[in-house]
Amino acid sequence: MFFANDKRQSVRDANPELKITDVGKKLGEMWKVLSADDRQKYETMASNDKQRYEREMQSYQPPESDSDDSDDDDSKKRKKKVAKKDPNKPKRSMSSFMFFANDKRAEVKIKYPDLKITDMTKKLAEMWKALSEDEKKKYEQQANKDKDRYRLAMTNYKAPADSSSSESDSDSDSDSS
Repeated sequence: MFFANDKRQSVRDANPELKITDVGKKLGEMWKVLSADDRQKYETMASNDKQRYEREMQSYQPPESDSDDSDDDDSKKRKKKVAKKDPNKPKRSMSSFMFFANDKRAEVKIKYPDLKITDMTKKLAEMWKALSEDEKKKYEQQANKDKDRYRLAMTNYKAPADSSSSESDSDSDSDSS
């Protein structure tokens, strides 16, 4: 380290086009060809620094941990407080794709009985993309009607007073696709 720190700037000045990794390689090559007498200077510096480090570590005391937070070793990882869901809150509106998927899922399941759920969703997405605009209109109308239902329900909904989480109505605007 001491050799590299000592010579790095001169290598960079002599070769400004070199990347940092290439500078490191060049320093390594220089170290390999360095005479034993010249190496001794840097090895002595490293040895002295190692002794300094060991002396400091003998008197080092790690900071006390907060044992009241958690009994686990994972006390450094703080858990987020999750707000309890209000069972009376209206369900979010469904997107047009979700109406399509609910409508066609049974057909896909019959046609491809061995598909996993994830593969079935991919298949439904492919079918959705292949639909014409006219075919999608039916599902978009259902989604718009559901979005209106959700907005109306949210205006009539009264959240509990102690609720710490809040979802905005604007999230539902991006649901229809």
